[in-house]
Order: sequence, then structure tokens, then C-alpha cells
Amino acid sequence: MKLYCMVFDFWMYEDGIQPGHLIVIDLKGTSLGHVARIGLLQMKKFLFYLQEAAAIRLIGFHFINIVPFMDKILALMTPFMKKELSTVLHMHSDLNEFYKFVPKDMLPKEYDGQVEETSLAKEIYYKKLLDNREEFLEFETRHQVNEKLRPGKAKNASDLFGIEGNFKKLDID
Repeated sequence: MKLYCMVFDFWMYEDGIQPGHLIVIDLKGTSLGHVARIGLLQMKKFLFYLQEAAAIRLIGFHFINIVPFMDKILALMTPFMKKELSTVLHMHSDLNEFYKFVPKDMLPKEYDGQVEETSLAKEIYYKKLLDNREEFLEFETRHQVNEKLRPGKAKNASDLFGIEGNFKKLDID
């Protein structure tokens, strides 16, 4: 999720704000072990960022090659989703159904599209992040909110998301 946010921020830094953004998550090769590693707090923060903080107009949120335990993934997501996000959420077990929403020519070659393969795109953006590391860190530092200037009570993560951490060890008197 952090890598997605970094690539997304860098993409916006390079290209500016676009009129619509479509997120596609391919679940091919995903196991139930991957779902177990998703932290509820991280899921909540990511969906909050996507719905409230990201400077985008989300026009689609698609899961392709869905897995039999997709209901478990949705069970983690739905408590943190607003109605607007639910309306653009789509799940596709068949890519032909997905092509009704996204034209093939906009997709990578491994999805029968005409754009470079995802592995190449991954390498390109990884190199861009490394090459522009200092600029990116400075950009992130410049775009932080100074909570001391906020009128009223400052907002922090525990105000928005509840208590951080876990309760593996809980002592009761």
C-alpha cells in the first residue's frame, strides 16, 4: 500500500491531476495467507486516504482474476468504504467482462493490451523513484500538514483511526 501511494504521488508530481483514476488489482496468485497479512488499521488508513485525501476522482476500483475467498477480502474492506466507493467497486472473474469497463488498448500486453508489460512499468517506476529519491523526500516533507496551525484541536492518527498497535499483551488489574 505504501509503494502504491509513493508511485501514485510521484505520478501526480510528474503528470499533474488527471480527470479520472482507475485502480485495478489483479488477484492472480493470491493466497489466503496474503489476506491474513492485511492489517485492519492499514486497510482502514488506505481506504481513508483513497476516499478523503487523495487528489483524484476515482472512476473505478476493479479486482480482476478474483479468488474464491474474495468475500474475506471484502469483509475487511466494506466497514471502511463509503457508498461512493462501493458504487465504483467491481469484481471480475472473466477478463472479457473487465474489458467492458477498460478498453484493451489501454492495458498491458499480458492482458491483451498494447501498453508495455507490467514488469517493465514496474522497473521504470522503481528506477524513477530511486533516481528522484531526494526530490521525492523533499516533496513529501513540503506537503505535510502543520497541525499547530489548525484552529481547534489538532487531528492525529488516533483521532481518525482509533488506537494504534495491537493488544497481544493486555494486563488487567
